[in-house]
Amino acid sequence: MRKSVQERMPFFLIFVSAIFLIQGCGIKQPPVVPQQGPLPAVNDLRLTRGPQGIWLTWSMPETPPVDPFNLAGFIIHRSKTEAGGMVCQDCPILFERLTRVPMETRNDPTTGALVFVFEDRPAAGFNYIYKVTLLDKEGREGPDSNRVEVSF
Repeated sequence: MRKSVQERMPFFLIFVSAIFLIQGCGIKQPPVVPQQGPLPAVNDLRLTRGPQGIWLTWSMPETPPVDPFNLAGFIIHRSKTEAGGMVCQDCPILFERLTRVPMETRNDPTTGALVFVFEDRPAAGFNYIYKVTLLDKEGREGPDSNRVEVSF
């Protein structure tokens, strides 16, 4: 015994509705990681020269605000060229990644402010340029700091 179209219509509508409902729920695309804001740049990098080496000091950038618990430290970059050699004004400065400085502060003896400190003992007879970048725990580096130069 065959059912008429009118008898089968409710089952057909339920079937079509179920298909649309099944397709309408669930994940449509892969999840998107929330975007992190940009890391700030150090803008007060200072160099102090001593008889045996140099000290770099800087403070934590204030803007944009950064959660210190998400930071891994700072990266020190250094460029080294021979002293007394030809200086190319238009050539790019090539920096090497020197080391990572942890998130440990010290009191600046002159100002009493909390600062980060790095000591380097460069070889004599070279010009050095230093810069610092902020590093977060995800491995992202912030923009370059101001540069400081010294001839040793």
